[in-house]
Parts: sequence; structure tokens; C-alpha cells
Amino acid sequence: MQLATRKQKIFIHQLVRRRGIDEDTYREMLQQRYGVRSAKYLTRAQAADFIEELLGKKRRYNLPPGAITERQLKKLEALWKQKSELGTMAALDRWLGRIFGVASRYELDYKSAGKAIGILERTFVERKREIAE
Repeated sequence: MQLATRKQKIFIHQLVRRRGIDEDTYREMLQQRYGVRSAKYLTRAQAADFIEELLGKKRRYNLPPGAITERQLKKLEALWKQKSELGTMAALDRWLGRIFGVASRYELDYKSAGKAIGILERTFVERKREIAE
């Protein structure tokens, strides 16, 4: 079990502040969902899940400069759903972790996101060719 990365913990705290969630509510959310009262005790997967929850359904990411863009994120997720038999975002995060050493797609920088999209596009095109033959 790997604990949340420093980037994940920082991002969680940024999202909590941006959403105007007070300290007591934040700790209660962690306690109810994961049985901990601090982000430092979350696993990488739990932190990624909590980040997605904090981002909400509107998916306004508010990512820092140099990070993956919202457009890249949407494209990456869409390609993954097409390419992967699993299609889950947790599986995407694990795949990105193996290739780019990140715990979540939200940790990708702009350049790495472009590379990941390119890999998925090439893989998807190659699969289409195999099926057509």
C-alpha cells in the first residue's frame, strides 16, 4: 500500500480551499469516506478518488500552469474508454503510473499528457488495422 504522493496532498488542499470547505467539514469527509482525518494517511488510490470527488460533476479542474489541460484530460479519458477493455479511470491512473510515474492523471504535466494521448491514439489505430485485416 503506497501512501498518497506529495502532489496529491497539495492538490487536495488546494481544491478544499477553492471550494470553500472548512477544516472540520474536510476532516469529516475524510473520516466518513476513508476512516482517516488527514490526507497524509490516504493511499494513492484513495487520494485520486477524493480528488475526483472534490472536482465534482462539473469537472472544472483549476489545474496549475504547466499541468494537463482540461481538453487533454477529456481526450485522454475518452481515448482510454475506447482503447481499454477495462475502461475505468482507476485503470487509466495505474497505466499512467507505470509509464509516467504519477499516481493520477491529474498529476500529468502538459508534455506528458500529450505523449500519453499519442500512445493511446497509435494503439487505437493499430487495433483498428488489426481488426480490419
